[in-house]
Amino acid sequence: MIANEELAKTNESFVKVNKELAQINEQMKRHNIKQKEFISIASHELRTPVQSILGYVEILLSEPQSNFEHGEPIMRNAIRLQKVTSDILHISKIDNNMLTLNNERFSLSKTILQIAEDTRNQIIHENKNVNIIYDAVT
Repeated sequence: MIANEELAKTNESFVKVNKELAQINEQMKRHNIKQKEFISIASHELRTPVQSILGYVEILLSEPQSNFEHGEPIMRNAIRLQKVTSDILHISKIDNNMLTLNNERFSLSKTILQIAEDTRNQIIHENKNVNIIYDAVT
């Protein structure tokens, strides 16, 4: 008799835990849906001002007598921000197992030099030195 009572209590505990887990599972599903909605809205909201920045910088750089010396880094960073925004949208593709990766050639030395250029003001402001040493391989 005691074994039956213990089994009944254990079964009640399992039923209670299962109900709690089912509730947690539903909460997680709702949270996941809200998270995907937020990511979608945020990435689309970021895309609009980035497009505007790119447009204005392009206009400034196309002026025949433009003295817009910081245009190239601004353009490069706006394009980088645009890519990050697109990457955020790819999160939903990852969740749905629909992401396709592309192999793309790039110049590592050029990328490193661009990063150094983009962070030059911060490096100067913080009174630091950066030395980039590399062997260019073609």
